[in-house]
Amino acid sequence: MADTCTEGNRSKKLKKTPRRGGTVLKRSRRLRAWLSNWQEWLALAILLLTLGIAVRSIEDSNWISPQPALTLVLLLAVLSGLLAKSRLPFAPAFIVSLVIGGAVTVWQTYNLLPPWLTVSGNWLIAPLQSLWLGITVARPSENTIHFALFLIMCTGLIGYLSSWFLLRRGNAWVGVFLGAATILVNLSNLGEESYRSFFVYTLAALVLAAYVSLTKRSYLFQRVNLRYPARGMLAFMASALSVSLVLASVSWFAPEVRAGELETFVSTKMSLSKDFDDYWMNLFAAVPAKTTLIRSTHQQTLNFASPVNLSTDVQFVITSPKQPSYWRTRRFDIYNSWSWSSSPASEQSLNSGAPSPLAESLAQREELIYTVLNKLKTDILLTAGELVSTDISTLTYSYNAKNTDGTSAKLEQDPSVTMVAAVRLLKLNESYKVTAGLTLATPEQLSSASATYPRWVSEKYLQLPSSLPERMKQTSRLIIRRAQAQTPYEKVIAIKSYLSRLPYLQTGTAPPEGVDGVDHFISVARTGNCTNFASAMVVMLRAIGVPARFATGYLPGDWSEANKTSSVRAKDYHAWPEVYFPGYGWMEFEATPLPNRGVADTGGEGGLDDMVDETIAEEAAAAVEERSWTGLSLTIAGIMLALFILAMTLRRRFRHLTGVQYAAEVYGRMGLYGSLLRLPQKLGQTPLEYSHELGAAFPAQAEAIDSIARSYVRTRFSQSKELETQERNSLRQSWRTVSRALLRRLFRVRR
Repeated sequence: MADTCTEGNRSKKLKKTPRRGGTVLKRSRRLRAWLSNWQEWLALAILLLTLGIAVRSIEDSNWISPQPALTLVLLLAVLSGLLAKSRLPFAPAFIVSLVIGGAVTVWQTYNLLPPWLTVSGNWLIAPLQSLWLGITVARPSENTIHFALFLIMCTGLIGYLSSWFLLRRGNAWVGVFLGAATILVNLSNLGEESYRSFFVYTLAALVLAAYVSLTKRSYLFQRVNLRYPARGMLAFMASALSVSLVLASVSWFAPEVRAGELETFVSTKMSLSKDFDDYWMNLFAAVPAKTTLIRSTHQQTLNFASPVNLSTDVQFVITSPKQPSYWRTRRFDIYNSWSWSSSPASEQSLNSGAPSPLAESLAQREELIYTVLNKLKTDILLTAGELVSTDISTLTYSYNAKNTDGTSAKLEQDPSVTMVAAVRLLKLNESYKVTAGLTLATPEQLSSASATYPRWVSEKYLQLPSSLPERMKQTSRLIIRRAQAQTPYEKVIAIKSYLSRLPYLQTGTAPPEGVDGVDHFISVARTGNCTNFASAMVVMLRAIGVPARFATGYLPGDWSEANKTSSVRAKDYHAWPEVYFPGYGWMEFEATPLPNRGVADTGGEGGLDDMVDETIAEEAAAAVEERSWTGLSLTIAGIMLALFILAMTLRRRFRHLTGVQYAAEVYGRMGLYGSLLRLPQKLGQTPLEYSHELGAAFPAQAEAIDSIARSYVRTRFSQSKELETQERNSLRQSWRTVSRALLRRLFRVRR
């Protein structure tokens, strides 16, 4: 019995062994077949190259230091996408890839931490503590590790999703769009010289899409037991290359994709806050900007200790038919002894082209239309005179009309716009057009202006702090008596003349803590910059009953009469007083004694020893024009060459489509169109049998279909492989008849 059992067990083992061997053999064959699929491996390599260009642009930007090895992360993520070719369902495959991505993230994060932190063993807790601190205090963290983690995770996710869709769905456009979004977001924060990488990316992305499409077409031919013609493959790649050259040339000529309308919609319709910089969720707080950034929310107050930017960097290039006195950014109405601030303001949306409802309708005004080209990132619009309209959506701010004593009695609305801001952050080299109203009032007209002010003017623009020293008021009255000034205009000129005797100092004069800024400037320091002079003139005019306010912005800049452009630099920042005259509105005056600038009557601030270079704007315009013509010439040449190649390719393809000389290619195309019409050649079906089936679906073309099939059979299976001239002509005519019918059915076109 034992021997029998033993023998039976042995026989069972012998029967199972071949099965295991067969299973292993099948798996081995499947693995070899997968590894030998060079078309998928080549598509994966092109995808890696395409996404690598986008990721490399981020690495070359050096946003943080040290920065993660994003190219390595991308490579590992793309390789993890090979799980799409396994037999695992999506959920387990995604979990495995998620584990791999988490391991890579931890590894890269560990490499970015400083040595003292990794040695202490606190490398995992420290970033979390930093993030939690930002959450608890509702402020963004200044630790760059969070931004590094963001880059690592985004790179891994892009690489995995792109490769998964490519291998599982045969879809290359997911990777193309994700890579395009990545590189455009990165390049939008850099200068124009970085956009050459977008040209290379566009070319690589289009080649990827064309190659995947070609692979799919070759697979359709394989379904009807045919090999895709080599000439057809070359023609398709030539067409794809031509289109790629055209699109890449367009991307080079107009590289930056602007999403202004979308950003405007998000900012206005979805009520997103403009102060995202102040939130703890802002992972970019610690990342240094590549370009200058000026936000309106950071300009709400101005104190006497504010640093002076004497940089010669161009911040705006303005094209205007004439040169106004100033380019204004903001107005202030409240003097606080040590700083200037603004009263609560009403925010009003102003659509593109819509007239400003707060623009004053006063006499002696002319219209000025100018264009501003930003050389920095900002949401502040430069205005001259009073705003009329802009060609972009904006937010206008005007002061709320309230009594200074806090009562609820309503005052007449203040009609002036204190600041104009875009609804979104304007990008580098983005331009906008402004229509403004400039006053043409003469000194004689201002001298005869009334001294009776509207209530909203006298209630708001005569404000002075209770801590203002009495000697400041006495000094102002003494200046007016000595000048024998009677009218408000004469009082303005008297104060201005007094201030012009004081020396100018670029760095300004900051008062000691607890000391009034204007009193310290007039009575002690006796020297200062534009902020000191403009503040003194406003305060002294208010002390003698003349309404005035404090304005900031820029001087006209380096003006080019030939090109009608101004190059406004950082050092052209300026401050000046504005005085109200009934019937004429707010008038600008220059309080700072800078005779070398030649602006208004005494000029402004920013480098007394600098000579005004009138050729800067001309050289910049010439360089831009030369670059534009060079880029345009290269683009036109590239487009013409690509269109020529495309035309020749389409001509040959059309000739092949309607008059192919080879019966096998004609039969293959007929089978391809048949498969698209859900009439494919079945496995084991002969060409003649298939032609009879196809002819039954197209009775009117049955004879032509049979002729094509017979020509194919004769050239393939007989000794004579060539067709006579008459047979070739007959084949062309048959294919014309059949192809038209197939195409009409394919596109549902009927006679």
